Amino acid sequence: MMSVCLHPHCTDPQNPDNQRACRSCGAKLLIKSRYRALQPIQMGKFIRTFKGVDTAFSASAPIQLKQILLPEEILKNSANRQRAIEIFKQSVAALHTLKDVPNLQTPIDYSVVGNGLYLIEALPHGSTLSELLQNQSYLTESQIQKLLGDLLPALQTLHESSLLHRDIQPEHILYSHHSGTFTLINFGFPQLIAEMMQDSILKAGEYLIGDPAYSAQEQLTGKATFASDLYSLGVVCLQAATGIEPTYLLDYQGKHWNYQDYLTHNSLSPAFRKILEKMAAPLLLDRYANIKLLLKDLKQLDASATAQPVTQSGPQQAAEKALHWLVNAALPSFNVVQEKAIHIANQFSKPK
Repeated sequence: MMSVCLHPHCTDPQNPDNQRACRSCGAKLLIKSRYRALQPIQMGKFIRTFKGVDTAFSASAPIQLKQILLPEEILKNSANRQRAIEIFKQSVAALHTLKDVPNLQTPIDYSVVGNGLYLIEALPHGSTLSELLQNQSYLTESQIQKLLGDLLPALQTLHESSLLHRDIQPEHILYSHHSGTFTLINFGFPQLIAEMMQDSILKAGEYLIGDPAYSAQEQLTGKATFASDLYSLGVVCLQAATGIEPTYLLDYQGKHWNYQDYLTHNSLSPAFRKILEKMAAPLLLDRYANIKLLLKDLKQLDASATAQPVTQSGPQQAAEKALHWLVNAALPSFNVVQEKAIHIANQFSKPK
């Protein structure tokens, strides 16, 4: 096991796990004298995520350590740097008050070291929504309703605390196979800092957005609202329903979602389609203004529908895909399609 140096410009960051300072650049290897990074998980331009341990416990409890790097526009001015640090500290402190909210992952601890802002989080267990969609292509209406049922109350509590997530996307929604619940993770701290400091940052745009495919237009211009989070969640739901990334669902003018063309294997009720379309409306005035209004419409849907399990058995899902392909294939005779579909279904149903 190695210890990783967190200095962004270190030329040789690998160190033995008993080192307290980097052999290459001399930077401290322990955050707050207890949190040690072991290996990188994801390395972005402004956010780097590491698997780590909390050495304060004898068993070295596993953690996730997130490093947020400030852009040069902030670092070159000491007053701007200090302001960014204060925004970060205030936001983390506010999130910490929500640590007991179900389906909302908040930081365990935080620190500021040099030019880096650090978040200490529980190591995620489960699959991201992105991974679920890779495995089963899409979610059914009842499964998407389950996702909304888990996340909307948590998001509502966040909004009632005057906080926004700012970076809702499939990678930031975690599904627990043990509990069968969805959790919102990875708050958009860089977006918040840039939005709060856009008067001081000439190139805030690059630092402002998480993923433009899931960000509302008003957020891209530095004016995010509570409805901006609903837009992002609505886009996620459209992707979950179709299995298609949002860049392929929005028309070239950015005004209409052409998702219905991709619902070849899925069925959404007209009422639920209207809800998703209002969540993801490109124009702010056409969107839900708050979660309370959205929850009211969701309650009017058929409450008797039972959510399907997210994970399906491999042979069953393979059989379904085969049936879907055959039924939609351009074969000259429906009878031929039917016979082949039945044959394939029987093959999967035979005991092994």
